[in-house]
Amino acid sequence: MLTKNSKKKVATVRVDLHNHTPAYMRNPRQGQKDLENLCLQILKSRSIDAFAITNYHEIKTALALAKKLPGKIIVGCEYQVFEQEACTVHVIALDLTPQLHKNLLHARLRGVKHFTSFLKEKKIAYFLARIAWGMHLANEKTAVLLDQFLPYFDAIKVLSSHPNQESKFASQICSYYQLAPVGGSDSIICEYSDKAYTKAKADSHSIFLQALRRKEVSVGRTQELALQKKTPPMNWHQRWEEFWPNNFQWPALRDSLIPFFQWIPQANHHYHLQKRDKSVLPIQTAFVDYLKSKETRQVFQSNSLSSEEKNLLWQERISKIHECFS
Repeated sequence: MLTKNSKKKVATVRVDLHNHTPAYMRNPRQGQKDLENLCLQILKSRSIDAFAITNYHEIKTALALAKKLPGKIIVGCEYQVFEQEACTVHVIALDLTPQLHKNLLHARLRGVKHFTSFLKEKKIAYFLARIAWGMHLANEKTAVLLDQFLPYFDAIKVLSSHPNQESKFASQICSYYQLAPVGGSDSIICEYSDKAYTKAKADSHSIFLQALRRKEVSVGRTQELALQKKTPPMNWHQRWEEFWPNNFQWPALRDSLIPFFQWIPQANHHYHLQKRDKSVLPIQTAFVDYLKSKETRQVFQSNSLSSEEKNLLWQERISKIHECFS
């Protein structure tokens, strides 16, 4: 259960809904044990009650972890759903089974409308995980595509482990389309001290996810305890045994390289975040311009309104755009 205490009153719980695991931790030998220990440490240091494991197109890691840590893990997955113009839309689905996951892997090939319709039919909680990822910046239809598929979502991720332009844009979209906000830290191992969560009143996974579907959630950040290391030990000594012979004669060299290998995942994650941040601005600008043009066209092409009514309605809609995207 997700309860914080044994009181009958339903508590407010915090769940980190977006976490990817390092590839080496998916190793069924030592990697799974490392991941289990890391999750226990995170649950304590982040002051959260549970979190979702949402790797790309696989749930074996999450299923195995959920068995080891019952009530603390939500089995999720991030799907790249194919859309028009060779774009992909990143969608996270939660509380999955192997059969549902298999069906979703096929459904993602048929577009966002079909994919989200299947999720709603099965009453699966889901949310839009990324805005700029998978979009072609030079394509003038990108803004149109965004406006077309956003109505298929009831929730969108607006908060990650660090402030960035994508989260700001997502928050603006959340306000404009009146979606539910979602918080998640992106990676199970992250250099940033701030960790994002989604908050709701619930005493079980199912009730929490129902609250998400009803848009009765909020988001926030919490910091790891000062006594906890930002990046938990990765057991690189054990990883080395898989790559070096047992009679390797240079332990000093090996030990000196360990910090470098611990730094690689962090540097790679940070690089991609910065790259994506730069890609958001042109999409954001194009999208706002598109909304203004769309609203102007819809208002002044109407035959049921007087000129004065059109002007008032146009000012109201443009003001809403400025208010949400300023």
